[in-house]
Amino acid sequence: MPPIISTLLHSSLPAPYEASLRTTAASTLAKILTQHSATYPSLSPRIVKTLLLGLLSPDRSRGARDGAIRGLVAVGKEAVRKGLIEASGARVIGSECMPGEESGLATAVVEALKGLYPPSQQPVPLDPTSEQAARLREILGDFFSERLMGDREWAMGVLGDI
Repeated sequence: MPPIISTLLHSSLPAPYEASLRTTAASTLAKILTQHSATYPSLSPRIVKTLLLGLLSPDRSRGARDGAIRGLVAVGKEAVRKGLIEASGARVIGSECMPGEESGLATAVVEALKGLYPPSQQPVPLDPTSEQAARLREILGDFFSERLMGDREWAMGVLGDI
């Protein structure tokens, strides 16, 4: 298990292989948890705790945060909800992104949010002056709330309000 967590959370991996190494590590983590979490019930919570530290620690690199998100996705929806929504991981990452940025890290967060609740087929925008919009900005921060504002159903689903 330590080599998998190290691969996910290590700040500097070889640039051409960084994404594939972290993706493979997350896939391996998912497989291990599927096979062994019934036998070791404390395994998933301990992994989530470690991934949350990798996501939220102020001294972490963007690569380590990307690995933490991939790891949370591998653990499951509740881990993503806990890390990106409840622990304000999306807000932390959004504060490091520039407006309009389409980095791998921003994409990883959006994909994780899509895993929590899929975007609607016919999106109806969220009223930017509503209480829900204010709550969305409070929880996700400006960067990611702007991405979800165009789809009220998706935004409320991500926040668990449907």
